[in-house]
Amino acid sequence: MSFKKNLEDTNKLSKKQMHSKAEIKDAMETLRQEIKENVKTLTQFQTDLKKYFLRNFRDHLSTKDYINSYSEFIEKADSTLSYNISKISDFIQEEKNKRSILKYKTFWAKNRKKGLDILHIYQSRLNKRIEFEEFINERMSELQNFTDELNNQIINMINEDNLKGAVHLLNDSIKQYDQIVLKHNVEFKEFKSVINREMADAIKFFIDLKTSWINKNNEEKIRWRNFVIETRKKLSTTKESVWKDELEEKIGTYIDNLDNSIDDMKEEISRSMETEDPIKLVMDLKNQCATINQSINNYHNDIKVSIRSSIKDFKTSRESIKDQIEHWQNEKKRITNYLNEIKNELKDEIDNIGIDVKTEELQKLIKMQLDEWKNKVKEFISNYNDFVDTGESLISYEPKFEAEKTQIKKSFKSSALLKAFLKDTSRVYSSFNKIVDTDIQAYKNSRSVIEHNFELITNKIKEEILIQRIQAIVNVIKDNKVGISYLAKALRVDAKALKRKIISLLAEFKLIGELDPVSGMFILKEKKLPNKLEIDEELEEEQILEEEEEEEEEVEEKVEEKIEEKVEKEEDLIKKDILRIRYLMAIHKSVGASVYNRKLGDWKLDPDLIGGFLTAIQSLSTEIKQKEIPIKRMEYKEFEILIEPGEYVFVALFIDGKETDWIREKLKLYVQEFESTFEEKLKNWLGELSAFEKSGLLVDKIFELYRV
Repeated sequence: MSFKKNLEDTNKLSKKQMHSKAEIKDAMETLRQEIKENVKTLTQFQTDLKKYFLRNFRDHLSTKDYINSYSEFIEKADSTLSYNISKISDFIQEEKNKRSILKYKTFWAKNRKKGLDILHIYQSRLNKRIEFEEFINERMSELQNFTDELNNQIINMINEDNLKGAVHLLNDSIKQYDQIVLKHNVEFKEFKSVINREMADAIKFFIDLKTSWINKNNEEKIRWRNFVIETRKKLSTTKESVWKDELEEKIGTYIDNLDNSIDDMKEEISRSMETEDPIKLVMDLKNQCATINQSINNYHNDIKVSIRSSIKDFKTSRESIKDQIEHWQNEKKRITNYLNEIKNELKDEIDNIGIDVKTEELQKLIKMQLDEWKNKVKEFISNYNDFVDTGESLISYEPKFEAEKTQIKKSFKSSALLKAFLKDTSRVYSSFNKIVDTDIQAYKNSRSVIEHNFELITNKIKEEILIQRIQAIVNVIKDNKVGISYLAKALRVDAKALKRKIISLLAEFKLIGELDPVSGMFILKEKKLPNKLEIDEELEEEQILEEEEEEEEEVEEKVEEKIEEKVEKEEDLIKKDILRIRYLMAIHKSVGASVYNRKLGDWKLDPDLIGGFLTAIQSLSTEIKQKEIPIKRMEYKEFEILIEPGEYVFVALFIDGKETDWIREKLKLYVQEFESTFEEKLKNWLGELSAFEKSGLLVDKIFELYRV
């Protein structure tokens, strides 16, 4: 009997008042067979879908239609079975048959879910493929649109005779194009990684898209490279003649500038010979010749860079600018020779005094002495940096640091060789000391700069050693938290000075931590390694010394301002926190009753009612978790109840608004002080409240009520 025929019979049965057992049995068997056939079809569908998907997943439309047919079958079968089960259930009375129907429904639902899950998996794969293909097409379109837009812009610039703009645009666009390609590759890897994480067997269904991505990228690279080559050819032809004219004009300008500079120098030195000091004239001559030589080199390098850049960008042949290059080289040689002739001619005229020789000797001697000190300072810095690289504590480096510092400072006081030279030369040239006064003063200034820099360096090292000492002490203390007074004693320094120094180090991020300027507690958050020092290649002159002193004063002023602002800000925040405290209650844990309560605002609370409520809440938490888990905070819309447990009591603090770190720290401290003060009374408490009357003074002290 077909299921449809049996269903008609079942419908007829449902209209009867009474049904025979045989009729009911036939209806049940038909239902069972129908479910069995649907599950069988469903299983076959799953097998076929897997095979079909493996063969046809690249064909989106046909694969989608096949998946839809699978979905329609499940939907139709589910609808039909639901209807049949409902009809049969209407006239079944026996409990046994009802259980059978429930079993049939469960069996079908389980297989239906499995089928839908498989359907979802293949639908997800198909959707992800479509998304992946769209991703690839969009990225390729972006590159093509970029090239087309660039081509239009360059054509417009060429038509407007804006060749420089076109060249710059092309060069900038090459970098932009590379950045876009790089961005696309990163996005592709991220997209692929997401697929690999979501689908274990993704490689089966997406390997062709990876190949497609690579092929399309290669095609686009070739297309872009051809575009750039053709565009450069187009620009190069027009640009070459323009650039050759610009190069010739540049060379002519440089030659005129150099000739004019030499003539001006000759005229100025000649005019000054009767009035200026010979030594100064020699120095002026040298300086001006050096300046002109530097100009020659600068011009030469600029022309080389210009030629090299143009040849690289536009493939310009060196043959086409051979005449310009040869002309510049000849003129450069002529100008150099002319400069040397003028220099020698002028020098011969002012060299009869001979002091210039001694002046040069003095300068060399000064340089040697300054270099010696500089090298000692550099070696000192290098030794410090080498020690930092070892990773050892700077505390062990301190004795060596002090010894080297003392030795270098002594060397600053010694300049016997220079003194002897000045004494001997002054005997021969009576005006020598006056002539070289500038050099001597420069020497003194340079020595002061070196000494000052050395002082700054040693101060920095002292500071690093201090930081390491602070970190070493704080690091061995629980929670990395220590009072300034204790830390000052450990370091053997003044507590106030140490506090200011720590604030300065925190402001400059040389220490990572927090300092409560009121309580004087310092918390180390992160241990910093010592910084290495940079070695300056050249120490600056007196002007730099003055600038450094001014900068140091400005930094100190700014640090002091920041410290004052921070202290004022913290004071305001603390006052606001104090004003938000409304009520405090200490509740005995074993008894569940309030041992002390205090009204700190305008709230009216019943201590017995609140104490019982909070005790019940704590007990509920313990009951649920089967272990003591204290509730720390109860949050309401406009206020909070902060709870801090101790050994004998837990203290509840009622506040307006939200909890802050300052309030929580004060609450913890209050619990500790309260239990420490009344420990004996809390151990054997019999309900006597007068024993805790002095708690009010403790509240004033801990919560700093004196501030408001």
